[in-house]
Amino acid sequence: MTQRVKVFLDVDGVLNAVTTKRVPCADWDDWKVTKCDGWPINHSVQMGAALRALDADFSWLTTWGVEANEFIRPLFGWSEFPVLAVPPFEWWKFEAMQLVYDADPSPFIWVDDDLSYERDAMDWTVDNGGLVISPATRQGLTKNEIEAMAAYIRKAC
Repeated sequence: MTQRVKVFLDVDGVLNAVTTKRVPCADWDDWKVTKCDGWPINHSVQMGAALRALDADFSWLTTWGVEANEFIRPLFGWSEFPVLAVPPFEWWKFEAMQLVYDADPSPFIWVDDDLSYERDAMDWTVDNGGLVISPATRQGLTKNEIEAMAAYIRKAC
């Protein structure tokens, strides 16, 4: 039986390029800034469409928590994603990922700009057969990173 790949998705630095540049990543030509709950979200609907075209199950893994469904999701026209709860740990995302993987060791992709600073989390992900995607915070996801995700999904299926 083939398992579906799970994608765990951060917001800031991934979907929201944290920058003052008008065009953070040349891959997408439709960048715009929208205020969400008072925060500027620098995003590309084209990037969001490319991401959602992936044949995978998405979950939020972000400090936005349930507010990602309320404020971020509508920017891309997506349906709601499950939200990984915020446990009270030092870097809660790593602990949350370990708990989810222990409960269901399906193939997974972890997308978070902070992963490049979290060597233990990166190593753990790779050791458990997952794919790490850590976009540059100021540019967000690129076409190459989304293609790497698509290749991982094709291989896992």
